[in-house]
Amino acid sequence: MAGVPQTPEDSPPVATLLALEIAGAVLVVPWGGVTVLGAGALMVLWGLAYGGVSVASQTWMMKAAPENTETVTALFVGVFNASIALGALVGGWAVDGFGGTSAMVLGGTLALGALAVTLLGPGPAAKPSAASSSGGVGVSRP
Repeated sequence: MAGVPQTPEDSPPVATLLALEIAGAVLVVPWGGVTVLGAGALMVLWGLAYGGVSVASQTWMMKAAPENTETVTALFVGVFNASIALGALVGGWAVDGFGGTSAMVLGGTLALGALAVTLLGPGPAAKPSAASSSGGVGVSRP
C-alpha cells in the first residue's frame, strides 16, 4: 500500500505515540480538566508528550540529512519557532471568536492530523550504502 511504512524500521512509533498523547490530552481538557486533579493529570500527560516532540523532531531531521547538520539545525529552530508563533496567533483567533474550548478542540484536531501523517505518510527513504553505490565492492568514496 502506497505511503504506509512497510518495515518496522520505516514506522514512526515515537512520533505516533507523541501525537496520540498530545491529541488525547488536549481534546479531553475541556471536560476532564475541570478539576484540579484532572487538569494536573492532563498537564503531566501533555508535558511528557510535548517534551519528546523537539527531541524526536531533531533526531528525525538529523537522520534525514546527516551531512548537513548545521543547515538542519537552523531549519529545525526556524520551523519550531514559526510553529509556536502561528499556533499562538491562530489559537488567539479561535479563543476570541469561539471561546476557550475552541482552542483546545482546534489544537487536538491538529494533533490528530499529525497522527494521521505519522501513520499514513511515507517512511524515511533508504539511503544506499557504500557497497551498493560502488557496485557491491565496498569501496568508500572520498
